[in-house]
Amino acid sequence: NLLKLLGGEETPALLFTSSHGMGFPNGDSRQLSHQGALLCQDWPGPGEWSKQIPQDFYVAGDEVSSDARLLGLIAFLFAAFSAGTPQMSNFAALRSKDFTPTPIAPRAFLSGLAQRLLGHPNGGALAVIGHVDVDWGYSFLSAGGIEDYGVFEEMMKRLMSGYTVGAAVEPFNQRYALLSSRLAEELQQVVFFKQGRNEI
Repeated sequence: NLLKLLGGEETPALLFTSSHGMGFPNGDSRQLSHQGALLCQDWPGPGEWSKQIPQDFYVAGDEVSSDARLLGLIAFLFAAFSAGTPQMSNFAALRSKDFTPTPIAPRAFLSGLAQRLLGHPNGGALAVIGHVDVDWGYSFLSAGGIEDYGVFEEMMKRLMSGYTVGAAVEPFNQRYALLSSRLAEELQQVVFFKQGRNEI
């Protein structure tokens, strides 16, 4: 069904997807081509499926057909790695035992799905908006854990009102700036608190 929306007979002008994005370890033969592919509802979930996830459960760029019609499509793919993967994750240190950052990929790269949609031989999509690196619930959760989709709603309204993609995603830039400022304040308090304890 998703492929029908990605160049098939049901391709819309604006497509929003929200899912998990496939992630593979550094060195995995599938990483460069399938990282950021969209995990679909075919996957029964971690409670019922603990094995390696086969391609039957996700949509990757190499599945978008050669006769797909993508001209005019704006796709917002809300999923980890859906736009690309950095060589060093911003969160890699959290995954290591000694908090030492380690590469998550041999090099930074665009996702295979985004490349296929944008560079399709029949004419690529107008735009693909997605994540570089993993995504977090902070995109739509407040500090108190309350769901807040305001930036998503504002972006969609802007896109449907004819804004450019750059102007339409500005609410995300503003949210990022706000959260970065709050984080800087929190880190400052942590550093001062730590210094104060060391002096006692």
